[in-house]
Amino acid sequence: MAASLHGDVASAIGQQVEQMILQAKLDSEGRVRHDLTGVRNQLSRMEDIISDLGNRVTRCARANGGPGGLDPSQTVDREFLTQKIESLETKWGSEVKALKQDLHRTILAHNHNSDLMRHHRDALDEARRKLDAQT
Repeated sequence: MAASLHGDVASAIGQQVEQMILQAKLDSEGRVRHDLTGVRNQLSRMEDIISDLGNRVTRCARANGGPGGLDPSQTVDREFLTQKIESLETKWGSEVKALKQDLHRTILAHNHNSDLMRHHRDALDEARRKLDAQT
């Protein structure tokens, strides 16, 4: 009777711990999914801005390529454009670096959860062996 009770308690605890670990895994995956969606949206907006700038430069080049020469008020300042592109590349690089760090932390968390589940399974197996030995 006591062995059965111990087995039931160990089983119930085991199920609760497994559910908690699985919930932690799901929460972690949800956070990563949310973060990736945010980064994907930011990258998409940045690509749209770059595309828009490219279209504006093309329109200006076509408009100023005709007879009469270039109108200085309609041309793009090369230094300004270069500065903005470098700024954009820097921001892009920092976003990618942050994304890589987030993914690395997520991988570490998943590895930790896997280790916890393995340890938990081993502890339950050991508890069952001891209970079986007592009966």
